[in-house]
Amino acid sequence: MSDKIVIKLDASACKKSACDRLFYFNVIEGLSQVHGNDLSMHYGKAVHLFAELYPANKDAMTTMFKVHEFFRATPTDEGKKEWLSINHLTQTCMRVKDWIDADTNAEYYVNPVDSKPMCEVRFGIPYRAYPHVDILLCGTIDKVVKMKRGASLIGDYKTTSTFKVDDYFTQYRLDPQMMLYRYAMEWYAKHTKDNVLAEIGSQRLGTFIDGIFLSKAKDTEIRRSSIMFYSDSEMEDFEYLLNESCDKIAKWAVDRQWPRKQGMFNGSCTHLYGACKYFGVCSAPDKQASDAMIRNYFVKKTYDPLAY
Repeated sequence: MSDKIVIKLDASACKKSACDRLFYFNVIEGLSQVHGNDLSMHYGKAVHLFAELYPANKDAMTTMFKVHEFFRATPTDEGKKEWLSINHLTQTCMRVKDWIDADTNAEYYVNPVDSKPMCEVRFGIPYRAYPHVDILLCGTIDKVVKMKRGASLIGDYKTTSTFKVDDYFTQYRLDPQMMLYRYAMEWYAKHTKDNVLAEIGSQRLGTFIDGIFLSKAKDTEIRRSSIMFYSDSEMEDFEYLLNESCDKIAKWAVDRQWPRKQGMFNGSCTHLYGACKYFGVCSAPDKQASDAMIRNYFVKKTYDPLAY
């Protein structure tokens, strides 16, 4: 049995790689804050659960019952979004149902293993092998569809409370999550055969976002982005940056030395919603104080994006 370190890397981790220390804390140390679940994130997971189950069973009542069970099962920190209630969730899920039923131009690929529509498709690619570290490229794709007169597409649901629709979709043109999904499908086409992911990855493949726009005062709206395709040069750049990150991760996993605080130089210590969650750790007067903050305010567990 191998004693190599196995690291699972997904797009969520890549999005936080602007600061090496943030990247290290999340992926290598597996740190997460000690507090309840964020209500907005939990609400989004509940909507994703409905969108995963309903296309297969077409039974809105049974699906809604399972979503309610999931939503009630986990306490959350409400913050300023207390209006994201179970009644609001029900209304949103019914909007998602109507959206799925009306989307007759997109036909779901079918998983040959269970004959169900390809929703919440999980993958774990044995991507890079180093002397002491193996890196798996992981992700969960919300849906894979074939347009009746067009390309195969990877779709992703996003819940948001903004109503600046065009601005919201623009940010996903070069989104690492969508590019990673496209890259993963191409990897399957190049390195495997006789499976549906390889078949899909061998075709012209685009991506899109189904935005679920939430409001306290208005009914939930769903809008679809334009179809996004990526040039060969864009995918080559993505692969280069991915491999560069893998090299860093492999070194960190063995050395276990905290990377430098890049936020002091590139401003990544702060963002639109405030300071980085590790700001207190990094701004502490010495390593002893930083370690104490981690013990008091964070928990350590293996970073596993496929377990969410």
